[in-house]
Amino acid sequence: MKIINQTGRESVLDTTPYIESCIDNLAEITDKHKPYTRLVFSEEYKAARKWLSAEFERLGCKVFRDHAGNLKGVLASESKFAKRVIIGSHLDTVFCGGRFDGIAGVVAGLAVLKSLNDNQVKLPFHLEIYDFLGEELNEWNTSCIGTRGLTGKLNSDVLHRKNTKGELLIDKISDEGGNPDLLLRNETDTENVVASFELHIEQGSQLQNTKTHLGIVNSIPSISRHMISIDGEAGHSGTVQMKDRRDALVAAAELIVVVNNKAKSIAGHDKKHFVATIGHLKLQPNAATIIPSQVNMLMDLRAEDSDKRDQFLNFVKLKSSEIQDKVQVSISIEEKAFTSGVLMDSNLNQLLKEVISSLGFSSTDMVSGAGHDAGHIARVAPACLIFVPCLDGRSHCPEEFARAEDISRGAVAIEKAVTRLARLNTV
Repeated sequence: MKIINQTGRESVLDTTPYIESCIDNLAEITDKHKPYTRLVFSEEYKAARKWLSAEFERLGCKVFRDHAGNLKGVLASESKFAKRVIIGSHLDTVFCGGRFDGIAGVVAGLAVLKSLNDNQVKLPFHLEIYDFLGEELNEWNTSCIGTRGLTGKLNSDVLHRKNTKGELLIDKISDEGGNPDLLLRNETDTENVVASFELHIEQGSQLQNTKTHLGIVNSIPSISRHMISIDGEAGHSGTVQMKDRRDALVAAAELIVVVNNKAKSIAGHDKKHFVATIGHLKLQPNAATIIPSQVNMLMDLRAEDSDKRDQFLNFVKLKSSEIQDKVQVSISIEEKAFTSGVLMDSNLNQLLKEVISSLGFSSTDMVSGAGHDAGHIARVAPACLIFVPCLDGRSHCPEEFARAEDISRGAVAIEKAVTRLARLNTV
């Protein structure tokens, strides 16, 4: 990635073939019957980490597993008092996901590493390329396992959750090289981290629609999940009169419309990011001839503005009470998970803007509606998040696609930011 001309075009061309090759190699490591599936702790996931470890070693890195089970390749500095710069994302996927989500960020880190090696660049800090363990939501109902553990935010209750097979999360992390004792003591491993970079596909279409090369994320909104439980009364679908019914599904349907319409209203009147989704339902008894007696549904809520979040939840609770009385059911709403919003580091973002401009690329400020590992690191160390275009905004599906050239632009920007940090002697 030699920075030769003002456009940065030659740099992009230099690294694009390597990025494309790495992504193709990882795409082969999947459940063959359900591409692209590489769930955390699966055999496919272990195979991907084996490939990555070999690539780290080929590029001259020492390979480590930290106490949270994260895998990292370290290009060690010769400086006696060297600090740390991180580049990383994740190798795990959702069920039948895509070839680029998470993977693009890890591969971008490899491309930076390869370029620095090829050009014999010596850094005054340790450069650490990460595969953060289990970023995607999983069987233990926990996302960003690795970065939560890295920052001391995996509590005992979460660590002792079991999946449907009865396997404890803490044991699975231990199997990946983690240290249960350190995890239970909420140990952190972010000392001397002076900058953290993550590249990710946008998972939306803003960059594509505006023909912008790169997005610089300013913030990640709060993310919460709420269990809505509705209890009615079962009965024969052919004999119970309509006026006498206590149909839990009817109440659920009304509440789903309330959630959707209120979220649309808030989002339409506010420039800050706001979305709400009910995407998971369990229906009992779930039979054609029986009136539904119970519905459990999970609401996902993401809000940049905490006041709007509170306003929305109060409104949903008020409407739930009205629906409860009208349909003659019982409705309860319980918050099951909450992650507060976080800002990315303004100094790193400014550095990225300057670097991207100097390369002749275009960029725009963005908000990320999805959670990322960078959000957890940002709570304890300077962190930034770069988006690259994603075809039609499609993600978490096999049709997910990002051009290697676009990923290369992001990798070039990160490399130049890293070398700029080194020249400025800010670390």
